[in-house]
Amino acid sequence: MHCCTVKLVVQPLLENAIYYGVEGMDGEGEIHVKGYRKEDDIYIEVSDNGLGMPQDMVEQLLTDNNRVRKHGSGVGVINVHNRIRLRFGKPYGLEIESMPDEGTTIRIHLPYIPYEPEKLELLENGKMQELKGGKRAMKKNRIYFGLLILALVVTIVWTSAGMLGVNKEEKKYSVSVIVNDSNNDRWIAMREGLEQAAKDDDIQLNYVSTGVFASEDEEKALIEREVENGADGIIVQLVSSEDILCSFLRKIKNSSVAVMLLETDAVSEGVYSVTAPDNLWIGEALAQTVLQDYGDSLSEKKIGILSGNQNQLSMQQRLGSVKKLLEDENIEPVWILSGQGENLSSELVTKQADEPVDILITLGNAETETAVDYLQADTSYKRQFMIYGEGCSDKTVYYLDKGIIKSLVVPNEFNMGYQSVHTIAEQIKYKFSSAESTTVDSLVINRQNLYDEENQKTLFPIVQ
Repeated sequence: MHCCTVKLVVQPLLENAIYYGVEGMDGEGEIHVKGYRKEDDIYIEVSDNGLGMPQDMVEQLLTDNNRVRKHGSGVGVINVHNRIRLRFGKPYGLEIESMPDEGTTIRIHLPYIPYEPEKLELLENGKMQELKGGKRAMKKNRIYFGLLILALVVTIVWTSAGMLGVNKEEKKYSVSVIVNDSNNDRWIAMREGLEQAAKDDDIQLNYVSTGVFASEDEEKALIEREVENGADGIIVQLVSSEDILCSFLRKIKNSSVAVMLLETDAVSEGVYSVTAPDNLWIGEALAQTVLQDYGDSLSEKKIGILSGNQNQLSMQQRLGSVKKLLEDENIEPVWILSGQGENLSSELVTKQADEPVDILITLGNAETETAVDYLQADTSYKRQFMIYGEGCSDKTVYYLDKGIIKSLVVPNEFNMGYQSVHTIAEQIKYKFSSAESTTVDSLVINRQNLYDEENQKTLFPIVQ
């Protein structure tokens, strides 16, 4: 049985079973994982014979944040539950059964979606309505005769009204969304914001699938393709802030296609609409958090920085802000690494071996995940560091809760998605010529405030 699912749903439950189920047992611990299909649903069960918990704790485990935090890895359970519900709706998520001293079973409940590359892409891009369409079509074949007659009458009336000019359908505008590494789960919250605004403003969204790290030429080709296909607007996260790409976008804009930039400031102010976090503030917040945590003892620590793609103005601003604040305190980073993907990972391995640091500041979600991957691969635990990073993916939040990441700066991705669609919709519909820009808030989140209401809403926005 091959079917589609969301990423990182089984691993957190396995880790919880190990650390909070069987690790403290006197006898031998057992963990069983099984999956099965029941009609149109898929179930994955993670069971252990460990310590278990009383019924009142089971009932509150997915709803009471304070109890979850005391029990163990809150994100390991709640994050999985919330992400499944965000994608598939309230009937799905986690079901928990447990008895003290007898063990715990956590059951993952998902809809059955047969594996096909096209369906997996729809799932990863958050297009659940299109996935659900197939199931609905099968059920609609069972229509009663009376309902068929009623539908026929309605159709006749509707058609007649249309002939009289009553039902003149307005054009539905199309907006293409192009972001780096489009399938990364860091975009979940932003996608929710995009979808909500598209619903409110009656916009058709087209998500463009991209690889982990696109080049300038690849991005230009994607933008040109979407324009040729009739897009009324383009929402794009630039892979570079070079003038050549901005000049290219100016041509696109002059062809009456609206342009919205994500996460970066335009080189030519007043030309493009921009929706972005305050990148200078993000850099300052990262450095300030390190200074607050270590105080006078920071002079004894060695600091490294993963700066990501320095062709992006957003990364340039974050790095400049971090360096300035550290320099004001007479602190000089041991090394600063820039780059992307495997190149950055290999450089980190080399640098940490030659000049190990105690603190690593990471300026973007990809860089934070690179740092986490390094620590997870370092089984010797000889060259460990504490991570202070920017990020909002399930992976970064999960490892924040596990204590591997000390602190995260998290932009409000939902608002970024919502405002970008809302602004570009107004430009398309009402032909606004001015370049309207929006700055979204960011939060500093650690293990102590992870379950604060405001932080939970930012990390896991629930859309009605």
